[in-house]
Amino acid sequence: MSEQPPVPQSKYAPFTMEDYILIRDRMKEIGWNLPPHYMNWLWSTCTTLRGKKENQPCSCKSSGALWKRCADDVNDWIKRME
Repeated sequence: MSEQPPVPQSKYAPFTMEDYILIRDRMKEIGWNLPPHYMNWLWSTCTTLRGKKENQPCSCKSSGALWKRCADDVNDWIKRME
């Protein structure tokens, strides 16, 4: 039995192309104010890209820098995929 060649990793790893499109479109919607209904989604996306599990910060003003860094990381990933 011959071995199959390894399947190449997706350009969008750890996501799929469909995930990339969703992430790109949602990040366009977010702008400067993060809607509360996107907080869990954004943090999960961000930690997946970083490859490590981190506790989600609260939505208070004092956590703003953490959320901005998270959004910046996701936006940087989007730019690299384009």
